[in-house]
Amino acid sequence: MDAGFVLQTTGFVGRLSTKNAAVDRSGRTSGRQRTGLRASVEGTFEEIKTRAEHDIQLVWKGTAALAIAGALALGGSHSAIADVPDSIPNTFFLDDAGVVQKANGGYVEKALKKLEETTGFKVHFVITRYLPTLQDPTEYAEEVFQQWKCGANDVVIVAGSKIAKAGVYAGSDAGKLLSKQIAASIGTETFPFKAREEAFSLAANDVSNRIVAVLSGKEDPGAPQIVRESGDGTFKTRDETEKGKKKYTTVVVALLVASFVIPMVQYYWYVKDD
Repeated sequence: MDAGFVLQTTGFVGRLSTKNAAVDRSGRTSGRQRTGLRASVEGTFEEIKTRAEHDIQLVWKGTAALAIAGALALGGSHSAIADVPDSIPNTFFLDDAGVVQKANGGYVEKALKKLEETTGFKVHFVITRYLPTLQDPTEYAEEVFQQWKCGANDVVIVAGSKIAKAGVYAGSDAGKLLSKQIAASIGTETFPFKAREEAFSLAANDVSNRIVAVLSGKEDPGAPQIVRESGDGTFKTRDETEKGKKKYTTVVVALLVASFVIPMVQYYWYVKDD
């Protein structure tokens, strides 16, 4: 075999081996690069995911805090007994909201005073602007009752002008006449009936009149009745319409006949002598 050919073949195989080794190294290098890139992307994604979850938690916490703050602003600031005097007022009727006319307030004051003189039951009637929005008015009236250290013959009425509702709570002896049902009706029906129309003077009078009657042993007059206008229309019935049509038809026919007959009679009158 020719020595030159052997050398050439050997050199070609060597170069091919070198290229294959280079390609192999390049492939391994590209694989490592792809692996590193994939790991980098996955790490970045996990970091973004973690930050997003953290931000979502912060948003939820912030939303909850705002909701609580809003609830406190709307109801919490008016949920304390500080909305009414800390102790029993010196008067039977106290218009702390300033919504009742002086004359009406005097009427209620005299009526409740006379009630105590004749029956021994003492009613403490207070109208304030706000009542606790997150608490039942009756429960609030009971809290005021306890705060004022009222007795068995006492009754506490706390009304709110903004919500047009009232809470009524009676001591054990007064409660024998003023049942829970009647007390609830006074708070949810009697006072709101006129208070919703912002007629607070009339609302105070209605409450006073009803509670005086009940605690005096008289029959409960009940809550004011809502008189609803009839939904019937003022349209005529079919029979009435038909009768009207016949009436007008007769009139029209009579006028038409007269319009023809009268001229003919006049004409005959004029020409009869000719």
